[in-house]
Amino acid sequence: MKRSSMVAFLIVVGLLSGCAAPAAAPSAGSELKGTITVSGAFALYPLMVKWGEEFHKL
Repeated sequence: MKRSSMVAFLIVVGLLSGCAAPAAAPSAGSELKGTITVSGAFALYPLMVKWGEEFHKL
């Protein structure tokens, strides 16, 4: 009995954790700010530049 109660509780918690409200979209007037720092292989540099350019297009 105790085991089945625990299993039922875990199932309910699992189901409810997936029912969170969706995140609110940022308002049209808000501007995203931030810094991304990448360290490591120089081969990533062209990829990071491309991502930055695409992000600024948004």
